[in-house]
Amino acid sequence: MNWLQRTKPWLTLIDAATYLADKTGVRVDEADLLLLATEGKLRISARFTAPVSAVVGTIIEPFSDGIHDFVEEEQHPLSPGIEGTFELRIIDELITTRLNSKGEIESRVLGLEFNTSDPKRVVRINTLVLPPTAHWVIETSALLAFTREHGICNADNLPEIAGLPSKTDEEISPVSGENDEPYVPKYICQETAILDALHALGYIPENLPKNIPGRPGIKRCIWEKLASRRDLFSDKTFNKAWERLRSDKRIADKGSAITTPK
Repeated sequence: MNWLQRTKPWLTLIDAATYLADKTGVRVDEADLLLLATEGKLRISARFTAPVSAVVGTIIEPFSDGIHDFVEEEQHPLSPGIEGTFELRIIDELITTRLNSKGEIESRVLGLEFNTSDPKRVVRINTLVLPPTAHWVIETSALLAFTREHGICNADNLPEIAGLPSKTDEEISPVSGENDEPYVPKYICQETAILDALHALGYIPENLPKNIPGRPGIKRCIWEKLASRRDLFSDKTFNKAWERLRSDKRIADKGSAITTPK
């Protein structure tokens, strides 16, 4: 067993971010870890320090498409609720969680679901985000498994995997111990760049016109405008950022079709 696992089996998000930053030379913060968790790349757990209302469900069988499981919930909630540490349930084929505008992990369905010691049983709390009496933690073994899976040993490994920005010279050796600008998580920079590009082309992001058949769509035009920003985007990360904006309703299709601006 690794020394870190023996001495500290659970890590706070700050501890985990510090560990990754030290190992990689890449600036990592709590929001980066939460984003990795919602994408199913990093296992994360919630520690409930007081009982929280929850219902128990049993995983019955995959739906006919074979992609995800059907959970049959019990009629009555647990009494007095759940307490302790539970791993967030992530279904690879489905996007069941997201980061909301406050940077919190939020359920896209009825409430956050968690695994239990029984692989056929799950628990669901009745809130979309963690209650004030709970906080996120990362099991040390999960963090080490993440580093092994992605071969993390220096900064070159992370941009494609985790979408994290590399340190600049100023970040490594800041003048007078301070940075001129506060650090902003990369996913926020990606979303801001897309929204700014839409405004620059004369669009209202929450009221996008319908695409005209035979002409480039709005999303394609924005990608062409931002494709040179390799510090922020690859094809994959652009698509993910666009879908996050759509799911948060910061990009929406409304109104009648108009010509795509040039």
